[in-house]
Amino acid sequence: VPATPMATQLLSSLPAGAIAAQLARVVDGDTIDVVIDGQPATVRYIGIDTPEQGDPGYRAATDANAALLGAGTLYLVADTRDKDRYDRLLRYVYNEDGEMVNREMVNREMVAQGWAQPVEYPPDTRFATEFRQAASEAAQAGVGFWSGSASDGVMPYAVTTSGANIRSGPGTDFDISATATADTPLTVYGRTPDGEWLQVRTPDRSGGWISAGLVALAVAASQVEVTQDIPA
Repeated sequence: VPATPMATQLLSSLPAGAIAAQLARVVDGDTIDVVIDGQPATVRYIGIDTPEQGDPGYRAATDANAALLGAGTLYLVADTRDKDRYDRLLRYVYNEDGEMVNREMVNREMVAQGWAQPVEYPPDTRFATEFRQAASEAAQAGVGFWSGSASDGVMPYAVTTSGANIRSGPGTDFDISATATADTPLTVYGRTPDGEWLQVRTPDRSGGWISAGLVALAVAASQVEVTQDIPA
């Protein structure tokens, strides 16, 4: 990094080990292609998940990511692991124009603006608590997907309104597979035809079914797709 006052100020406010990179392409809401010391690399953001191509909200999340990244130098910070199984660098991403004094990062800002949900892959969980809090605050503020609208549809996000059981199937007769405290952010993947039960994933990647009455949804339940393979 050039020894300029700007670079010195940025690096002094970043976690140790920050590496400079140039943005080459925004792949989606949580993945980018960069150039580091002249070498291309793909970066997967640690700790967050956004809609995949074909999901509602894919373009909205991708555009939000691009806006946050800007056009300046990026700074990449690792957690514990270097790469995932797809050979992508696992990193926290900071931009040159970010609020470095508050240690804000693009990963967290995507959640705080309502375009991403937290997802945790231990041991890379340094900011997991902060990401969960950011998701809860985004839901309360009604921003991003929590506003209920976006340019290409809304990825169904939810947050628990109280402590709740997550079950292996849609009903109280099914075993409890996980529990969630109040204000746990959830990504919703499906529902029963009557909308009484939702198929969800928690930040720690526990999955199952939760009663719709125990969550606040970013969209109407009718906008969630009916799950095709519902446990009998």
